[in-house]
Parts: sequence; C-alpha cells; structure tokens
Amino acid sequence: TNEQRIATGFLRNNATTDEGGVIPEEYRVEYAVDRVKTTAVVWMGLTMECGQCHNHKYDPITQEDYYRFFAYFNQAADPGMQTRNGNQTPTAQVAASDTSDKKQQLTAELAAAEAALDAHKAGAQAAFLAWANEAAKGEKKPAIPEDVAVHLPLDDAQGDAPAVLLADGQRQGKVHGAASWVEGKQLGALRCDGSNFIDAGDVANFERTDAFSYGAWIRPPGGAGGAALARMDDGAAYRGFDLYVSGGRVSVHIIHSWPSNAVKVTTEQALKPDQWQHVFMTYDGSSKAAGITIYFDGVKQKWNIEQDGLRDTIRTEKTLYVGRRNPGSPFRGDIDDVRVYARQLSEAEVQSLAGSDGVAALLAKSPEAWSPEERAALENHYFHSRDKAYRQKNAATAKLRTQLAALDKPVSTVMVMQDVPQPRMTYILERGNYASPRKDHPVEPGVPSVLPPLPEDAPPNRLGLARWLVQPDHPLTARVAVNRYWHMLFGTGLVKTLEDFGSQGESPSHPELLDWLAVDFVEHGWDVKRTL
Repeated sequence: TNEQRIATGFLRNNATTDEGGVIPEEYRVEYAVDRVKTTAVVWMGLTMECGQCHNHKYDPITQEDYYRFFAYFNQAADPGMQTRNGNQTPTAQVAASDTSDKKQQLTAELAAAEAALDAHKAGAQAAFLAWANEAAKGEKKPAIPEDVAVHLPLDDAQGDAPAVLLADGQRQGKVHGAASWVEGKQLGALRCDGSNFIDAGDVANFERTDAFSYGAWIRPPGGAGGAALARMDDGAAYRGFDLYVSGGRVSVHIIHSWPSNAVKVTTEQALKPDQWQHVFMTYDGSSKAAGITIYFDGVKQKWNIEQDGLRDTIRTEKTLYVGRRNPGSPFRGDIDDVRVYARQLSEAEVQSLAGSDGVAALLAKSPEAWSPEERAALENHYFHSRDKAYRQKNAATAKLRTQLAALDKPVSTVMVMQDVPQPRMTYILERGNYASPRKDHPVEPGVPSVLPPLPEDAPPNRLGLARWLVQPDHPLTARVAVNRYWHMLFGTGLVKTLEDFGSQGESPSHPELLDWLAVDFVEHGWDVKRTL
C-alpha cells in the first residue's frame, strides 16, 4: 500500500550530500552502510558496523554476515549525489488525511453506477442483437467507433488553423511554426519538420485511473522520430502521456515523475521507414504496463517493459500537442487522422480504424458462433458507439472515478525506498572501501548466521528482511521494543544499554519479565498502545 511505501521513508533519513566533486558511488555505499547500522540498532539492538572492515575474534557477526545484510540496502535506487531542491526521488505522494468519509460515499456511488451500467447492458441485449443482425446485412464499410473525444482529420486544413474536432462539436487548434500540408493517408496530412506542431488545446487531460486510447497514421522517415502525440510537461519530470518514436520503435510513456513513478513500454518491432502505418495504443486504467496494448496497422505488437511503477497522478496543465511534447522531443515525419478516445478500444475497433474492419469480420459470424471475447468486443463497440443512454451512464460513471481519484491528490511528497530495476551484485568490500570490492567473493542477501534463518518463502529483498524481523521466534525485535517502552515509562530499561543487546551490552535486570513482555507484545499483534 502507499502507507507501507511511505513507512520506508524511515530508511531515507540518513545524511546525504550534493557537494560538487564528490564521488557518487562512494556516497551511495555510505548511505547503505548507514542504513545497515540504523536497522540493526533500532530493530535488534545490535552493533553490526564492526563487520564492515574485517572479522573480530569475539564478534559473532562476521564480515560475510555484514555484507549479506548490506546486500538488502545495496539495491536502493536513490543516487549518491542528491539534491537540495526538495525531496530526492524515489518519492511517494501523501494525500490529505481527512477524505475517508467522502471516499466511502463516492465508492458506494461508483459501485451503484457500475451496477446500473451492467443492468443497462443486460436489459439491452435484444437491441444489441438486432443491431448486429442489421449491421451484418448492411453495406460493408469500416465500423469506426463514433465516440471519439478528440479528432484531427487534418484533411481540410488551411494555413495555421487545423480542425480539431471535439466530442461536444467544438472546433479548435493552432499550428505553431510553418504549416506544411501534404497528401496524407486519408486526403491531407501535416508534415512535421521538427519546428512545427499543433496545439490541440486543453483536451484529453486523463488520469492514470482512466481508460483511454489514442494514435494516428504516421509516416516517419528512416532514423527519425520524436513525439507524434503528447500531453506532457517536460519541465515537471515529464508528467503526462505520449506516443513516441525512436529508432523506428514506438514507445508509450504514462508518467507522474520520470523515471521512478512511470510506465514505459517499447515495441520490439520497428516501423517501416517512409511508409504510412496506423499506430495506436489502448490503456485500461490499471497503472500497469500490462494494461497497455500497441497496434501497428491493427496488429498487436510485442513490447518490452522499461518502467512499471506508476502510482500517482499524470494530469498536467500543459495542453495536447501533435508533433512534439511540451516543449521538447519534436517529431519529424507526416501525421494524419489523429484520434483520442476516453475509453479502451477493443482490438476489433482498432482494426476498423486501421482499415481492416475487425467489427465487420465478427458481424459476419452468427451470434451463436461468437466466442466470449468476440461478443465482448462487439458489445463494447455497440454500447459505446450506438447506445446514447449507455454513453451517458458511462460518462457519469467515469466522472465518479475521476472524483474518487482526485481524493488521492497529493498534498506533499515523502522520500521512500525503492529498489533498482536490475539488481546490483554485492561483494565483500576490502577494509570497507567502496573502491575495493572482492569480485571473487559475491554475496547474496541474508541475515547474521547467529540468528534464526529466514523463512523458506522469504523473498531476497527488504520485504523478506522485514518479515524475518517480525517473525514470532525472532529473539531480539520484540525484546528491544518493549525494553524501550520500559525505559520511556521508568527512566531505565530492563536492559540499560538500549541500543546494545550484544555481548558488550548489559544483561537484563529481570530477564523473565523481559521475556514475558516480549511474548505478550507479539501475541497481541504488536499492539503498542495496549503494551503501554
């Protein structure tokens, strides 16, 4: 949960540097060393730092034990050179804390609205089947989804005033730079030379929890690219979304803050240079890379995930641009028939936009021959494109989703722990020196050998370490905690050395009492209030 991520900020409260001339890797290692020391002292009352440089004759924690523990914190994504301009990423958003009643109300309203949508669908099945029957008999032409939110046909463009058609019938839009109109896939098209673009205005300001789809016919020359479509603020860590071409491959970015709070996928296949191709993406509102589908000419593309950690808003005050982001990544190539939908289109609908009519192909079958997926695709098309009452109910439902998401609008940020996407190798450092890793002695994450082993199913990361720290048979965590509470109440601990339960610390004055308090604390759910 976000609350759990915020709690990891405890480990980000170490001293950092932004001093010019420092060696970032040296300080990155220092931060990990600090986190090892703090975690050991706070949770277990152990002084582990002696193992950083070498073994000690009477210290049961060996150097290898130390670096196995160190490995958990060696994966942190925060850099060695940090910033003094606000919180250093990775960060998490902190929402207002007094919205629970409103959230509960909106959640109930949303559930009722979604139930009403389902009921409408169930009650309109006869109308749906009647439409399917008539459509199958009718003229075979692409069944283009009609509920387009933003449409730039770019066919009747004159000068610097292209037609940007909105769902409510309004027209707007302006070309910046020299307008260059060429023959397109469908009549006219805009030729982008890197200096011109279209500002489509304050439209398509989606939230990460919204489902949406967008794309266009594009014709990039070999080796060229850029953002064909974007509502993105480069100056705010690239917040927003885009359709980006680089080296012929197509990427979709959906971003709160790049790179730590974002989704990015990139196609394995490249576009063919100097040829018109229909490039379209659909997104399901899940905030996950798996929720994105990219199509070339109506065909699903395989893609690679480059980021998959979107957690916060993607809304921006910047407007929708065709031909660049705001203000960078200019597109070079031709663009035609730009479309944005405020929902996730089906595969058949995307095929219709690309000219290979998937809807007509499904309608050619009898309803009895439809697979569940095919029926769902046709229903999706019918209810969103042909059923006005459904569209109205769906718009009201989407509004409730937006209102619910707005309650999580952040009021602040907090630094949190996050692991790097590709795990770092951890080695024993000769005499603790960051520049002297013993490449012949790699270590895996683990805990001191003198303490109970990790649970068999514990993942090799900080989550596994956290579960180990609070497992019921851990000999230190609960004892260290209740000893501190005793000190808070009575001015001295049952173990006077609060931060040293090791061989150099004092023995407990009342060991049986300490044991009883620790067991009672664990058996009652680590309830601090009850214990106090």
